[in-house]
Amino acid sequence: MMGGEISIHSKLGTGSTFRVSFPLSRKERQIVVTKPTAVNAGIADIDQQEISYDDNMHDVLLVEDDLSNAGVVKYLLQGVCNLDMVTTGEEALDKVTQKQYSVILMDIDLGRGISGIETTKRIRKIIGYKDLPIVAVTALAMQGQKEMFLEGGCSHYISKPYDAKTLLRLIKELLPNGKSNKK
Repeated sequence: MMGGEISIHSKLGTGSTFRVSFPLSRKERQIVVTKPTAVNAGIADIDQQEISYDDNMHDVLLVEDDLSNAGVVKYLLQGVCNLDMVTTGEEALDKVTQKQYSVILMDIDLGRGISGIETTKRIRKIIGYKDLPIVAVTALAMQGQKEMFLEGGCSHYISKPYDAKTLLRLIKELLPNGKSNKK
């Protein structure tokens, strides 16, 4: 990110703090600071009846190379499912051979190693994963790209940035019996 840094600090019940820093050129003399907005904006708007609860937590795999993005997803899905996180396609392939997941959230541009699309194609060849929901989670939103991801094996698509409400509703829709599970 242009020589900058991103960090996140989250405390359950208190909120999250995001810090973004990047170097300024000598020509830039003024910085405009705006009041931060809560990551969980919109979570309070979700009707508690929209998410059903039971005692069995479903397993969801997040394949995301950006640790800040992964931290946000982990925070949003706390108590909704058992979330395993990996940063590469190779790690994802290893995980799916060890455990059966209910949903996979797949970043498309994984930075190093095999891409999210190639990982998805390989996962689809594994017994038990042919029809599993695999969500393309990406900032790539140019015309035709969504269709390319769906043709590449992803069953669903969500564009970054997305809000909490959108992610939670999608997870609810994709989990077996249309339920997310929260204790």
